Amino acid sequence: MWRQHKPENGLHPAKIADILELLRSMTEARDGHAGQVLVNTHSPYLVQDAMQDHADDVLCAVPWRRRDADGRITESVTFNPLPGTWRSEQWERSDDRPRSSAPVSRSKLFAFLYNPSEPEETDE
Repeated sequence: MWRQHKPENGLHPAKIADILELLRSMTEARDGHAGQVLVNTHSPYLVQDAMQDHADDVLCAVPWRRRDADGRITESVTFNPLPGTWRSEQWERSDDRPRSSAPVSRSKLFAFLYNPSEPEETDE
């Protein structure tokens, strides 16, 4: 597994597609083993390029706050798919569909990339 934090830092936006292709090439099977690449970004350019051909590969880290009955707050993160991907279709077919794992709309994703917000509070 390869983890990359903000691979777009220091890159001209025109080169983002190239860095994505390099990262994607790292997932190709070698010696019978596929690689896995985890990318953390706040770049709307990188996300837009990734979504263009590989929306199934995009997961959004969604922070949550839960308030217990005694008032104690617990924070957590879920990794949610985009609508129209195989992961969101699994969620839609499920009988148990918690709001905390609902697909993240593209508009909500880009609104967050341009203006990060506080975690949502849920009672789940």
